Amino acid sequence: MKIIIATGGSGGHIFPALKTAQQLRGQGHEILFVGALRFAEDHLKQAGFPFVILNVEGLNTKSPLGIFLFFYLMIRAVSRSVSLLCSFKPQAVAGFGSYSSFPVVLAARLLGIPALVHEQNVIPGRANRFSFRWARRVAVTFEETKHYVSNRDIVWTGCPCNSRRSPQPKADLLASFNLRANRKTILVLGGSQGSRYLNEVFFEAVPYLQADCNIQVIHMTGRTDFSLYDEKYRSAGVPYHVCSFLNNIEDAYSVADVVIARAGAGTVCEIAAFGLSSVLVPYPFAGAHQRANAAVLERAGTAIVIEQKDLTRATLIEAINRLDKVPAETQRADDSFIVNPTERLAEAIVSLNS
Repeated sequence: MKIIIATGGSGGHIFPALKTAQQLRGQGHEILFVGALRFAEDHLKQAGFPFVILNVEGLNTKSPLGIFLFFYLMIRAVSRSVSLLCSFKPQAVAGFGSYSSFPVVLAARLLGIPALVHEQNVIPGRANRFSFRWARRVAVTFEETKHYVSNRDIVWTGCPCNSRRSPQPKADLLASFNLRANRKTILVLGGSQGSRYLNEVFFEAVPYLQADCNIQVIHMTGRTDFSLYDEKYRSAGVPYHVCSFLNNIEDAYSVADVVIARAGAGTVCEIAAFGLSSVLVPYPFAGAHQRANAAVLERAGTAIVIEQKDLTRATLIEAINRLDKVPAETQRADDSFIVNPTERLAEAIVSLNS
């Protein structure tokens, strides 16, 4: 079966799409990626998937020129998507969000090809809200999202994410990060592009956390801040592993005691899958999407949420200390998350053609 996966190139879109594509390829299906994939090219090449880049921009309503450019590029993208679908002849299309997935989903509808749209966040993004109208089926990460979707065919699949705990002994995994046992391990994730403010505030808290908790740190800074923090940690007097991106993130989750992160859907699902406590700082410029995601773990009692405007060294230290007092048996959020989301989503895509 031939399947087109349409997505944007940000981590929140491409990583669930890649997980699903690998599952589908393992079942013998042929996959082609289409979308605004410039930031994802290296990941796609490394995974061995063919891809076609669409030139699409987000909608800028503040400028008449921005509005004109959006519709001009979108019309071109729809036309090119129709041509791509006619030449590739897929039996199904799966959209994973962003404005670059919309023209592919619309083209599928025009050609009578069944399409599924996957919504990663609790509150759907504007691009996916448009795509829902043309999709045969909508798959959602969170059950709460069903209230925002009018499609009759809605399936709760969860979000494909890293979820398999490493079988290696914890001491060996710690050693692979040049860390040691008998210390509190804090994993800091600013997202695939990093988060400068989150990086800054956490590093300010490091000396105090070291004095109080005897910590060690795995810190994914993003590309921009990597060199700066690699140098800073050398004189910080704390065991550390700094990287721009974590290819072995499942190992990092397996050794972590606490996670400090943004609240993208994939990150929230991964934290839940590994049964970890967390301090979540929703990205403030993503509407209410990340705040709603974080609330799922907050309600389960496994996360403390701090708005970025309230994030300081003191509030961060206080939140980490409060998490230390949460009983381990309460640190689970299983009822809000689907087991085996990658398999479920792959099945929902394949069954479109049945």
